[in-house]
Amino acid sequence: MRARGSRAARTGAAWLALAVLLAACGASAAPPQSTSVTAGGTTAAPESGQSSSGAGAGGPALTIGVRRLPVTLDPHMPGGATRATGMVASLIWPQVFQVGPSATPVLDTEVVTSAEVVSLSPQTVVYQIAPSATWSDGVPVSAADFVYAWKVGRAAASEIQQVGQAGQRGQPGQLGQLGQLVSRPAAQQTLLGGPLGPLGIIGYGDISSVTGSNGGRTVTVVFKTPFADWEGLFSNLLPAQVLGSQSPFAAFGSLDPATRVSAGPYELSAWTPGSSMVLTRNPHWWGPKPVPKSITLRVEDSSAALVAGLRRRSLQMAWVRSFGPGLLTAASSMPSVDSVESQGTTIIELVFNTDAPLFASRAVRRGIAHLVDRSAVDAELGRATGGVVGDGSHFFTNLEQGYADDSTGFVHAHPRRASVDLGAGGVVRNSHGSWSSAGTPIVLKLMWPADNSFAASAGAAIAGQLEASGFDVTTQPLSSMNAMQQALDVGAYELALVPVPTSAYPTEMRSTYIRGGGAGPGGFADLGGLVDPRIVPLLTQASQELDPVRAYATYRQIDQYLWSDMATLPLFAEPNLLVTSTSLGGVTLAAGRSGPLWDLAGWTWTPSQVASRSTRRTAATTARKGAKAVSRARRTAG
Repeated sequence: MRARGSRAARTGAAWLALAVLLAACGASAAPPQSTSVTAGGTTAAPESGQSSSGAGAGGPALTIGVRRLPVTLDPHMPGGATRATGMVASLIWPQVFQVGPSATPVLDTEVVTSAEVVSLSPQTVVYQIAPSATWSDGVPVSAADFVYAWKVGRAAASEIQQVGQAGQRGQPGQLGQLGQLVSRPAAQQTLLGGPLGPLGIIGYGDISSVTGSNGGRTVTVVFKTPFADWEGLFSNLLPAQVLGSQSPFAAFGSLDPATRVSAGPYELSAWTPGSSMVLTRNPHWWGPKPVPKSITLRVEDSSAALVAGLRRRSLQMAWVRSFGPGLLTAASSMPSVDSVESQGTTIIELVFNTDAPLFASRAVRRGIAHLVDRSAVDAELGRATGGVVGDGSHFFTNLEQGYADDSTGFVHAHPRRASVDLGAGGVVRNSHGSWSSAGTPIVLKLMWPADNSFAASAGAAIAGQLEASGFDVTTQPLSSMNAMQQALDVGAYELALVPVPTSAYPTEMRSTYIRGGGAGPGGFADLGGLVDPRIVPLLTQASQELDPVRAYATYRQIDQYLWSDMATLPLFAEPNLLVTSTSLGGVTLAAGRSGPLWDLAGWTWTPSQVASRSTRRTAATTARKGAKAVSRARRTAG
């Protein structure tokens, strides 16, 4: 999509995503009730007559099949921490850093030509805004937009920290102005999550000043407390000239189409909630022209619909996280598309509800975990999908820097260890081979979101393993991930298979595993209800450690405590499936939420290139093998 600068050193900007969601409190756009198409649209088949690059005055009108559309244009708001919102936001809002294919932050030099730490005492970061960076209403992108983001984040940080502190004391928290934005407790929990999580917000709360100079094109940020994930701050900048005169909380939902501006390569042209969204080239964009003249996101709510659209060429791309062997086989057999399966950055985890009487015991949790054969689960899913990669860390997939496998002892099933641990927790096996506690037979209740094929497959496999070990198991597939989220929020579960997103900014994971306000990526908070006083100070230490090597060492220490506590059992990283028309070239899949749309200017468009399919697939296979080799090397080193 844009020219990129050199990769930034990994300092963990998890806060960025969190803080940015906060800023969204001040400028979220609700889906319009009606739409009008001013440009773009969909095509029934790939266009012809374009140059090999496709980036001239014309260019292809691409349609991408998605499972769901954004419900807000603001990735900082409740409902905005989704893949779909991230894709759209990366095209319309200015990005300081983006997460590239290597899962590390990359400076977007079209927006900010440099971002450097110029002092460590106090930590000071200086940003140089690109001279041409301008909002589509003609107002320059400036220090005012940074100041606006900081003020919104700082204000929300205060309230959210108060809620978190109340939660740690076991008291109900009140959300003040933030709470007025949502009415349901579950929605309030989501509001506290994603970029609204404590650390992301503390990132803004840790700033003492944001000042502009050089006509607003230079921004100097001074921190009162060191903040490792500074690269994550000021992502998805919002237009201060539109929102700055309003209370950030009152501005929620007020960004109507008449005032919706863009400082990215695209602007929103049409939006039919729940159905489609059309983005067209922003005529005021100063960077390299993206190849597609328009991008339509169209909801296809089933694998069969995606396959049909790809087959008749009304879809030119599909990016799918949850897929089964049917979609993989169909995509692989179509001569008009290329399909590449790659490792993702979402971990499927088995979550124990430590507030449930049975699983309040660490010994029982570890005993159950010893009955789960993680390697067998990985192998079973791999046969169906072409391969999944086991994950031995709570914070990183083995695609990411900082990964270390701490799962020793929990790779294969260990019935003897399980019997010892379960016995220590008061769970014994009778002469018939079934398990009971205090004379009462135990029935394990296991749930998963039915709309996630990997969680569903893992759930069925684990249920079978536990039944074979003598437990009675009741399975409860829930209708959707939303239903799963609600069950987690209110503690209405015992065992659950949950897809847990990781982050290029590891501090964003803080609230995923500890109690006390906020949530991590994907809106998950306090998975399992763990309370471990050793972890919180280490998380704070990691968040303030500017040396990434030392920070990774601290995260590994935390991860080892999490494996010992066994509130959650990481299983494997979900693969991604990217399917593209053979007419498209140069498409790379970023580890961040922008996904395949992260470098649109680098694409090529050559209509009807079905013949090149084998060559493209060979190159994709080579790249995939290289990535797996790197992952194996990291696992060996760990």
